[in-house]
Amino acid sequence: MHLTANQVLARIKNAGTFDTMRTDMLAEFVSSPQGQTFDKTVRALMQRMSEDSDMSRASDKHAYIERRLIEQLKHNGRMERMERDARNHWLSVPQYHKIGDAIERAIAQPRDATEHKVRALHVDPPRMQSRGSRSHNYYRRGDVVAAFVPLENSLCRTGGYICLQLEIDACDAVRNMYTVRDVDCARNGQTKWAVYWDQILAIKRPYEQVYRRGDQVYSVYRDDYGESKVSSEYFPARVDTVGRDSLAVVYDAGGMAHVHYDEVFAAGRVGFMRQMSETRKRSGREDAVVEVGGRFVP
Repeated sequence: MHLTANQVLARIKNAGTFDTMRTDMLAEFVSSPQGQTFDKTVRALMQRMSEDSDMSRASDKHAYIERRLIEQLKHNGRMERMERDARNHWLSVPQYHKIGDAIERAIAQPRDATEHKVRALHVDPPRMQSRGSRSHNYYRRGDVVAAFVPLENSLCRTGGYICLQLEIDACDAVRNMYTVRDVDCARNGQTKWAVYWDQILAIKRPYEQVYRRGDQVYSVYRDDYGESKVSSEYFPARVDTVGRDSLAVVYDAGGMAHVHYDEVFAAGRVGFMRQMSETRKRSGREDAVVEVGGRFVP
């Protein structure tokens, strides 16, 4: 299930968490040094306006005070500094986590076991804006991507495929295919593959992906307690803990690691895992072709 930003905000408001959070944050700001400075500044301006002769002649004194306050505060250097301090206060780590907790509570809802089990594989992720007449993500040469390629003797299989961190080497716009190459010199064997657009994902580009405990993902392997190099292969895993800068994942093959957000992606975001391209399904083509001796063969 995919929720829009407006739906999340509506749930926060309906649950009352938004108003509670806003009241708490305002109370914290008022009691802070910046808030006390703001209160003193406003009181001084109010005293000055009460002594102004224009105040007594104003027909709508409330509107007059509001207008003069806005004018005074807008051109007040101290207020500009306080606005910056207030913004930093509200974006501090405790407030950041408070906002995140409110959003998590708004998104969470009861669901049956079946929906919970398959939710991660059926989410429709936000797609990058297509360029030109293309109906899918456009990749440039040199882009780092996660690509599902056919490879034998792999520990990580998805219908005969493994997922590797590769680099775009060339594009075949007519066939909607890309040539990807392995830049990891430590790996032996095949180094290039030709794959269709729905077999690759630009993992290094930012996405508005929200993870929750239990989500099915693909993640690189990282040894939290060793000095081994981070793998360039993505392994099936599930999210165990969601942090601000990293995720704790448990691999299907066993073991746990902490990985950064650009080292993991939701399983349902890869198009060919949900369904094959209708064009390729009708034509009966292979999912990918392999480079052998400088030429591509099925």
